[in-house]
This record gives sequence, C-alpha cells and structure tokens, in this order.
Amino acid sequence: MKPLIGISCSLKQDDPVCDDGRKFDFVKQEYYRSVEANGGIPVLLPNVEQEATLLDFLSRIDGLLITGGEDVDPSWYGEENRFAGSMIHPRRDRVEIFLARKARERCLPVFGICRGVQVMNVAYGGSLHQDLSLRPGTGEHKVGRAYVYLDHPVKVLADTRIAQLAGREIVQVNSSHHQILNRIAPGFTVSATALDGVVEAIERFDSGEYLLGVQWHPEMTSDDALSAAIFRDFILSASQRK
Repeated sequence: MKPLIGISCSLKQDDPVCDDGRKFDFVKQEYYRSVEANGGIPVLLPNVEQEATLLDFLSRIDGLLITGGEDVDPSWYGEENRFAGSMIHPRRDRVEIFLARKARERCLPVFGICRGVQVMNVAYGGSLHQDLSLRPGTGEHKVGRAYVYLDHPVKVLADTRIAQLAGREIVQVNSSHHQILNRIAPGFTVSATALDGVVEAIERFDSGEYLLGVQWHPEMTSDDALSAAIFRDFILSASQRK
C-alpha cells in the first residue's frame, strides 16, 4: 500500500473575489503532483483549530510535507518582528510547528520546502534571519514576484543525504525567499549552501529519524533528477513505516 503523505496548506484571506473576510486553505498543485508521481498518496492538511484534530492527522499519515509560503513569526524564536510588511499567519505558524514537533516525536518522516525548512529549523530550536539584508554578503535569492523563482547553483556538502541523492558537488536549484536560516537547530547537519554561504538544506537522520529540509522548490522541477530523487527518498522512508 502506498504511504499517505500529509501536505500542509497556506492560508489566504481578503481575496478580491470574496471581500467578506472569509479565509481559504490552499496549496500549489505541484506539491501533491510530485508526491503522487513519486509513489505517495497526497492528503491536504487544513489549518484547523484543535490540537486533537492535528494529532488525529498524524496518527493516520506516514509522512509530513511542510510547504512554502509566508514568513515565520519571529516571536517563535524569541525576536521582535523587524519588518512591518512581513506576511505572517499566526494560525499557520501554530499548526505547522505543532505538526513538525509531534511528527518528530512519532518518528514520522518530515520534509520541508522553502518556508517548510524554516518552520522545521524554528520548531526544532533554531532561528532565522528575518531578511536577506541582515546577513552581510548575501546575494539575491528571489525575483520579486510571487511564484517566480530564481535559478542559482548550490554547493552540496560531502557525506550528507543530499550528496548521496545528487551525486555531484554543485547542483542548480530554484528559490524565492527573503528569510533565511540563521542558527541551525541542535543536532542538524547543513547539507547544502548557496555560493554566498546561505544555508540551502539541513538534515538529521539520527536514530531512525528522517528530517530533511531544502530552501529551494523541487516540486517545481519534477523532471529534474535530483528533485525526483528527493521526493522518492522521502516517500520511500514514509512507506517503510507502514
């Protein structure tokens, strides 16, 4: 039986088509298409209120995919918000951080993409730079338009899971983000960096854990060998729990 992969959802409100304050859970189709194409059954996880419901989600899925999206509230890592224009959804932060922590406790494989790797790092004890400008020497990591990605090379570090999957030291990836990882969560290994030194991937595989996060968007390049390999590796790990 194929593994069930829970996929976190973004939140949207004040849609111009619907101006009565209603909120929407949504996700790019590329996320669930990549899961399905690589052997998993995608299940969308809405941003519900009750923790009991979130625990029920986790009891039924075999792996957790935390998707991209808005900024993580700096209060989660002990800082004040220095950017008034930040897009923050407190409920989404609360849901995803809860899911990430409880999934780890249950030894569920967790895979984070873009915002997802930032959520993982914060949930497990790390922190973020609230903006690229706060890290000296940082280059461009976004185009400036929603859902348009900047292609750039990253360096894969030896003796990591990403290195095993990539089979080479330099790979081309696509990203769009203004927040970046700062202090890395305890016990995690940095497995890829941009050429300016920005952390692009972290992982932890101790004692049967499967915790992997990338700052880029492999779901958008499904025909790329590394992108497919990452999804297959995650879904294979989830299938082994069944």
